[in-house]
Amino acid sequence: MITKKDISTKLKENMVNGNKLAMNVFREIKTEIVTFEKNNKCEVTDKQVLKIIEKLKGQHIESRDAFLLAKRLRQFSTEEMIISIFDSILPEDTTVSRDEVAKAIEEIVTEMNAPVQKKDIGAIKKKVEEKFEGRPVNGKDVADIVSFYIKVVYKSGDTVKDSSIPRFLEDNPEFTG
Repeated sequence: MITKKDISTKLKENMVNGNKLAMNVFREIKTEIVTFEKNNKCEVTDKQVLKIIEKLKGQHIESRDAFLLAKRLRQFSTEEMIISIFDSILPEDTTVSRDEVAKAIEEIVTEMNAPVQKKDIGAIKKKVEEKFEGRPVNGKDVADIVSFYIKVVYKSGDTVKDSSIPRFLEDNPEFTG
């Protein structure tokens, strides 16, 4: 697992090597760590470092997608390189997959035993994160799955028992992206 010290070491290595792009990525990570520590008035843990890196990677993925839609290929390729740097420092397969998130949401919704509303998304997200402690969960995936599920399943009159999220995702391949 990557630590705060590892980030500082990699930043120094890239400064010496003259790799500006990687240097900027590690500066960005270090800045986020310092901000986190100032805001929370505590030392960052290794798990929190991992979450910070995953959050930053997610932001760059969103930027990359926006640049692609805007047909700004130079910025798109820069974001691709930045994402590859994040991938190189992150442990393999730490992020919870969309299918795992969907199954966890189904269990949580079943336990709630009541129709899910938009206002429940935050509580469901918190429960999903608790379930996968130590592994980053993409909050956007949680919100998207719950929102889409509410829109399709509850609008159609089905109950949770009548329509499972995994089946829902199989029946709606355009959503699983």
